[in-house]
Amino acid sequence: MPLEDLLWYEEKKELGHHFLEQSMEYSLYTRSLMRTMYLESILADDLDKMREMIINNTMASPSVVHGTIWFDNMTEYINILKYIQDKLAERIAQEANEENSDLEEEMTLRAIELAVAIILIPIVVVLVRNIIKKIHRFSSDLQFKTFELEEERKRTEELLYQLLPRTIARKLMQEGNTVPEAYHSATIMFSDVVGFTEISSQSTPMQVISMLNKLYLTIDGRLEQFDVYKVETIGK
Repeated sequence: MPLEDLLWYEEKKELGHHFLEQSMEYSLYTRSLMRTMYLESILADDLDKMREMIINNTMASPSVVHGTIWFDNMTEYINILKYIQDKLAERIAQEANEENSDLEEEMTLRAIELAVAIILIPIVVVLVRNIIKKIHRFSSDLQFKTFELEEERKRTEELLYQLLPRTIARKLMQEGNTVPEAYHSATIMFSDVVGFTEISSQSTPMQVISMLNKLYLTIDGRLEQFDVYKVETIGK
């Protein structure tokens, strides 16, 4: 992948891990669900290995098999997160209803004891308002995290589009498989940086990176003007 996409992926991976750790720290229920459904599963090991492959950023030819495995695993992972989110939302709603019921009962009792507890009424009102504010704040945070999860799903699809042609990737997402296509003719362009070894030996690492980055951006800009698919590889 280009350096920018690799840095974006690493940032999002660490950010997602941080959010999960925070949610499990504040909610034992969330931690229990994550441990049962994901952390102790084969899926967690498979995704860790695939994330490590992405971080290593080793050049490889596009593979329908690897793309399908990545898509299926990430889909299952996102479904697990969505299930845990829904369960957590149900639990929050249930606890909120229970708290509201308790508050209504308490306010009824306070009304009966109004003559002797009138001084406590302002305190109760403040407490109720604080609880409602916390519930609203938590609901807003949950909505924001849902939006981030959807954005992450879109970014995952874009990552798949970088591994496979868009038509094949969409067919995989919609139907789960794809039928190979045959073409009577095709045009292939091979390119090489002549004297790359000599250039690299006379340049600093950052100069080499800058040169390759400008070269790839220029080529990608030209390719976007045509209906082509770029396969990145490296010579032996």
